[in-house]
Amino acid sequence: MNEYRIGICPFCDGQGQVIIVKEKKTKTLYVSCDECETQWNTPDDFNSGNCLPSINTFGLYEKPTIDEIKEKGWDKYILKE
Repeated sequence: MNEYRIGICPFCDGQGQVIIVKEKKTKTLYVSCDECETQWNTPDDFNSGNCLPSINTFGLYEKPTIDEIKEKGWDKYILKE
């Protein structure tokens, strides 16, 4: 599955990728580390380094569509391969 990566997780020693995901129940987009499951509400929160992340704020997630990401204006955060 191609994931929409925005960075490397600072909490799991660079092992995890921070990706844009969508909570299954509410359809809310947020960002999460695919390794340690640390979560941020927005890519800006992740990039600022000033916003404390959380764990278990959101429920199970799925991959959002690129259109959903573009609708939020978050496509500008996606890392180019």
